[in-house]
Amino acid sequence: KNTVGPADWDAVRRCAAVAREHSGYPDFPVVSNGGIEFGRDVARCLEETGADGVMVSEAILEDPTLFVDGGGTELTPRRLLDRQLRHASSYLDYATLLPPLP
Repeated sequence: KNTVGPADWDAVRRCAAVAREHSGYPDFPVVSNGGIEFGRDVARCLEETGADGVMVSEAILEDPTLFVDGGGTELTPRRLLDRQLRHASSYLDYATLLPPLP
């Protein structure tokens, strides 16, 4: 399922500290990228890095409910299959309603 690998949050924390120190602005905004696979990872990332926000890519594509309460839960193979089939069905519905232009 996942190609989300470990992120070096310690490096993000060090970069955030350097950026804030050299900018002269202690509230210099920093956004962490990487290592977010489940909703619970967001709070942990913010705490460990001191970042102000997070970016996600693969995880949000795999689970669009990642930031919804209760979203981003670990999936069993059956739940994953069911979710992928729902997405495929929705896609086909939209493809029927909005066919390509000739």
